[in-house]
Order: sequence, then structure tokens, then C-alpha cells
Amino acid sequence: MSVVGVGRLRELSTMLLKPSARRRLAKLRDGSDLRLHLGSGFVPKDGWIDIDLAGSPADLVWNLKHGIPFPDDHVDAVFHEHLLEHLTLHAGFELTGECYRALKPGGVLRVAVPNAGACLRSYAGLADPDWALSRPTRMLAVQALFYEHGHHAMYDEQLLVAVLAAAGFVEVAARDFGDSRLVPCPDTEMRRAGTLYVEGVKPV
Repeated sequence: MSVVGVGRLRELSTMLLKPSARRRLAKLRDGSDLRLHLGSGFVPKDGWIDIDLAGSPADLVWNLKHGIPFPDDHVDAVFHEHLLEHLTLHAGFELTGECYRALKPGGVLRVAVPNAGACLRSYAGLADPDWALSRPTRMLAVQALFYEHGHHAMYDEQLLVAVLAAAGFVEVAARDFGDSRLVPCPDTEMRRAGTLYVEGVKPV
């Protein structure tokens, strides 16, 4: 089955599980130190509420196309890695706005995406050539990042910072792997190479 077919099947299964998800959600909303790990896939995080479509070992089975199912100013932190590139740029901005809405003032959003800027610098011979040489031709390496794996949008540091800032976040900046306001930092080791990390804070 194609990536698109699997995605649609997971979305359908998620819709069918919505009644049980709502019951689960009622319990999760009452917790303290609420940290949401969106699009958690098969990499659950201790101390976080893992949210994803059916088929993943998530704490909450939910389709993020319908928003983040928590009230305004309610959660302490939001983290997602290698999720935003699977959405269109418009849908990614909408999700960023949802993160802003759900976070408490002072809450932190940390986003990790494939570093398209680094890939293009590698292609242009301005950075480590390993990425560009990972395929038979440099252009194939770029196309693999941009078009394979169900990707719909790509980000460099300038664009991702702009998206968070436009959603209302302040103190928005790129961060290194493991460097975060969130303690412990939720970054996944296997994602370290080729990943761009950006954090922002909801104003108090």
C-alpha cells in the first residue's frame, strides 16, 4: 500500500476511535505539567502526552487536522519533530497557531524539521558534501528530501523562525540538538543529523 493509502487508512481508523479518544481526553486534560508531543509516531516520550493517528503507540489517538484538543492557555509545552514537513505550508502555519492557542503564557513550542537549508548548501558546495553525495546525483539528494516520504513543505531557519513569529511567538530562535528551555530536552538522537530545531515562547 502507498504512503498516501496508509495515511488515509490511519485517518479513517482515527475517526472511528473518536468516541474513546474523547473519553481519554477528558482524563488527560486534568493533568498537571501538560506537555504535548504531536505526531509522536513510534518514538514516545516519557513525561509527555504522545498524540498521533491510530496505528502508533499514542496516549491520545487524534487527527491534528482538527486542531489540538486542549483549551486555550492550558498546556505547558508542545514539541514535534519531523511532523511539519508532512503538512502544506498553510496547514503547518495553522498547526503552529493551534500550538500558540493551547499553550499557557510562558509556554514553549519546540519544532524540529529536516534542515532544507543545510541540504541546499550541501548541494551548492557550500557545506559538508555528505548530504549531496548521499544519492547518485546531487539533485536526486535534494528531490529525495523535498518529495519523498510524504513531504509537502520544506523549511530553512529563516522560514521556520518566520512561521513561529507570525503565529505570535517571541524569543524565536534556532537551537542546537539538545539545547532547549525544556528540561529534559525531548530531542530524539536518531534525528540529530540533518535536523533544524527552532523554539519560541508564548508571551506572558
